[in-house]
Amino acid sequence: MGHRVAAGALADLDDAWYAAAKKSGVAAADGLIDAITEKFLLLSQHRYLGRARKDDFGKGWRSFEVGEYVIVYFVEDRNLLVLRVMHWQRDLEPLFSDAPLEKS
Repeated sequence: MGHRVAAGALADLDDAWYAAAKKSGVAAADGLIDAITEKFLLLSQHRYLGRARKDDFGKGWRSFEVGEYVIVYFVEDRNLLVLRVMHWQRDLEPLFSDAPLEKS
């Protein structure tokens, strides 16, 4: 079992790092990204650990909170695809309603 990280999630991690570095310094930003990305491995081993988002986004979609951030992922056959990593205050639905998602 493994995981893949979509381009949108990588960009989200960069944004989160920058915001945390501005607010609290580089060490805190590094710690934040480490805490979030460590959960990718946990979720790949326990794919159904996160909250089911079938009603919001469709079958196979889940989310998992890490501090002030939410990992949005898609459960594939034996793997998972991390789609976004968003601050909890951000409205997730508009991010997924207009544009097709990267699932390949």
